[in-house]
Amino acid sequence: MPFRARILPDAGKFAFTQLQWRHKILHDCGGADPAFTAGSQSDEVSEMKHKIFAAVLSLSMLLSVFCTAPAFAAASVRSDTTLPFPIQPGASYVFKVTVSGSSAAPSFTVGNGSVLKVFPAGKKGSDYFFKVVAVGAAGNGAGVYTALPGQKPVRQCVVNIGNPNKGVSTATGNGTAAVTTPANVTWLYSLVPSNIATASKDNQYSIYNGNDRVGNLCKNSVKYDFDYWRSDYDESDDAYDPDYATYQIDYSLGGKYKTFSTILPYLSIDTEVTDVEILGDGKTLYKTGITYDTKPLSLNLDVGSVKTLTVSFSKLYGSGGESIIFSGAKLIK
Repeated sequence: MPFRARILPDAGKFAFTQLQWRHKILHDCGGADPAFTAGSQSDEVSEMKHKIFAAVLSLSMLLSVFCTAPAFAAASVRSDTTLPFPIQPGASYVFKVTVSGSSAAPSFTVGNGSVLKVFPAGKKGSDYFFKVVAVGAAGNGAGVYTALPGQKPVRQCVVNIGNPNKGVSTATGNGTAAVTTPANVTWLYSLVPSNIATASKDNQYSIYNGNDRVGNLCKNSVKYDFDYWRSDYDESDDAYDPDYATYQIDYSLGGKYKTFSTILPYLSIDTEVTDVEILGDGKTLYKTGITYDTKPLSLNLDVGSVKTLTVSFSKLYGSGGESIIFSGAKLIK
């Protein structure tokens, strides 16, 4: 706090000066400090000295407490998505915004309401969810901003709208280079799931641009946070399994694509096996078990006639959670 930062040096100096004042006042009153000397002064003088000493000591203690009081962390807002990314016209994306140091709800706004529309999408604990829908024309973009009451809005990232016939152009994280997505490619992160089946609200997905556990850069990726604490699963949910933690995400493809391509690394994972399965219209296209020792897997799956693509995770209940990445996951026409 700026006010406190200004007063602390003066307060410390003032507290130190009290000790000097105490000795001077007591000396001028005709004696030494009663805290250290037993004297033969009159009762009135002695009582006056004790009162002065008590007052100075109380003030010094008060200032000492003030000077050493702990500082509270400033309230802040953090978005799970901070790098620019493109979506197709009419598509949507859900941001997760986490508030720290405050119980107040954050605001979530866009720089141009004719490009993106914002809709509240729920709340869980200190996490708030907001959905943006691309309502503007291809080639436009808008920044998204968050703020807490009394704070200035802070830009979290830029969402660009791409032309589905000409590809999507967007800036990289440092804004110095352009990356163009071919017209026949759709990034998995830009698709809104048609259905999510899980009995745990802690299972979530998000766009991811960062490193995996061993430092490989994962661009245009989807990160799936998979929870396998039994207590986090709702037994009354239709998706509940008594033996396994499960998380299933469906994407509607409509038979428009030929290939699903991705690299399968992870950000964090247990030593026990986690089953990862990719299905097309309910039929297994690929299935594997991954552990801490699993190397990144490169996949190119035929989805030529697939109308619904399903990503599924399952694991015996345990204690923890993990993050599995579909790096550069894309659908190719």
